[in-house]
Amino acid sequence: MKLLILSLEDDAFDWFQNKADNAFDSLRSLLDAFKNKYGDKLEGKYLVKEFNTIKKRENEMVEEFNQIFNKLLRDITQDCKPPEKTILEQYLEAYLVETGMRSDVLIPIL
Repeated sequence: MKLLILSLEDDAFDWFQNKADNAFDSLRSLLDAFKNKYGDKLEGKYLVKEFNTIKKRENEMVEEFNQIFNKLLRDITQDCKPPEKTILEQYLEAYLVETGMRSDVLIPIL
């Protein structure tokens, strides 16, 4: 995380310096705040790409993963939002990757 912070320049560095010492409790919270400030949220393709690549991390609690997944889904504009079946498939794929299970075993029963 220190290397990321040291790579910030100009406005981004000033933005970080003005944050409270305990503003970020994880790399994820820092990245989310940075994306909210400087990311191009108007670009629906970016959010769809994030959605298609999200994975539950090994030590991530289910509740935390669900919050991140649902926030990302809410941020996708309606014109870029995937169909319900695709959302469910992506959730299973993102969640099951940690367990080593394959979602294609479960998805045909949907």
